[in-house]
Amino acid sequence: MADRTTAVRNSTGRLKRVLLGKPTYHRNIPVSDVARDLDDAGIERDHETKVKQHQELEDVFRQLSIDISWVTLEPEKMPWQMFTRDFGVNTPQGVLVGRFRYQERKGEEIAAKRSLEDLGETLLPKQITRGAAEGGDLFWLDQETLVIGNGNRSTYAGYEQAKEITDFCFIANPYYPTPEMLQDLQAHLPNLIKSYPSSNPETSQQHLAAVLHVNPEHLIIGNGATELIVLINTTLIDRIGVPIPTFGEYIEKLKDQRDAEVYPLDPERHYELRLSDYLVWLRRRNLRSLLVINPGNPTGQSIPLEEMMDFMHQARDFELVIVDESFIDFAGDPIPSLLPAASRFSNLLIVRSMSKHCGVPGLRLGYCYSDNLYLLNRLRRFIPTWNLNTLAQYFLSQLPATDAA
Repeated sequence: MADRTTAVRNSTGRLKRVLLGKPTYHRNIPVSDVARDLDDAGIERDHETKVKQHQELEDVFRQLSIDISWVTLEPEKMPWQMFTRDFGVNTPQGVLVGRFRYQERKGEEIAAKRSLEDLGETLLPKQITRGAAEGGDLFWLDQETLVIGNGNRSTYAGYEQAKEITDFCFIANPYYPTPEMLQDLQAHLPNLIKSYPSSNPETSQQHLAAVLHVNPEHLIIGNGATELIVLINTTLIDRIGVPIPTFGEYIEKLKDQRDAEVYPLDPERHYELRLSDYLVWLRRRNLRSLLVINPGNPTGQSIPLEEMMDFMHQARDFELVIVDESFIDFAGDPIPSLLPAASRFSNLLIVRSMSKHCGVPGLRLGYCYSDNLYLLNRLRRFIPTWNLNTLAQYFLSQLPATDAA
């Protein structure tokens, strides 16, 4: 039996939840080469033994505090339905539902989709409809790389369509903007594209502040977070500590890339940023500015809010602490952001993209927030008069009605 302290891991992290099918229905059907070989060899299957083995598996999962959900079986239509992994694979955006190659298993993915929807799971809007891609042939090599097999059960055509369906390196909210917001935007489109945007940033700041529940005077809204990163790098930074791998703009857009003192994360530790070690390294290098991206980009690793708060207290003597929270809305509920505590740290500058959780990468919206008006005013001097277009400004005006930013 398993020890409760055992850390069971899947291909990208600790296993928290599994989908199982109950072995309540038993019938010998040669639906695969393996099954046919067993039939040919005359090997008997004892249903009672299989049920007992399955119960032992359930017990192990429960001992490890792994939640179990159940797929809805349809034995009358698909008596062989038992491979709960084969219908697809989890992705950052939701479940990618695959397609079976062999006729005997056609339709099994439909029952799987129904089970996942009943469980409230997010499914990608599209699924594999060309070629074949079975979950048993889909494996996360690391947090950025999905390997898809090509052979007996999965085909190159399935792989090609999987690439078309989703970008596994980008997370975006598929449910926002709402249909009502899009209809409203479309109705005003002729007037918006014929008009100049407002040259007064305060109105948009007030709209965004209303849903962030912050002081609008301490906000700067940019043409994407990238515009703000460029401004920060060229206006505020002399030398800065940067953990790597990282979002490339933080190094590439410095006045001189040699101004970045890089802190390589250890692949043997899964590129985990250990804040206490990082702080020791920063002080040893006599750095006064530093970057933390939370959750990490590209690692996706999230640092708990309590650890970030403790880190900020320990880093009070630094001149500038940049915390990029562009993916923080995907990190938990409640959202573990430093934004509500920003007034406690005068050296904190929070950078956030709106492309991801608002689902509007084409509008190019991002913002930074700080309690330190001196820092913000240094940045404001170099922001173009019309850095936001009319579509982006109108979208911001829609936010207070949804209280979603």
